Amino acid sequence: METYETHPIVIGIDSFGDITSDDEGRPLDQPENTRALLDEGVLAEASGLDFFGLGEHHVEEMPLWPWILG
Repeated sequence: METYETHPIVIGIDSFGDITSDDEGRPLDQPENTRALLDEGVLAEASGLDFFGLGEHHVEEMPLWPWILG
């Protein structure tokens, strides 16, 4: 089993679920934004990152609330 002693550097990314836009600059709706966020997590895992963290904020531009994910 690998430990921090054998691999002391852990690399990952995190997100607060910011609202993203399509190619024409229109904001994605909540289901599309959530799918895009999950796609980012899948890509992070496929890229070999150690973690993909999700945080929550209760503001309009970062609408990732716990009930959205599960």
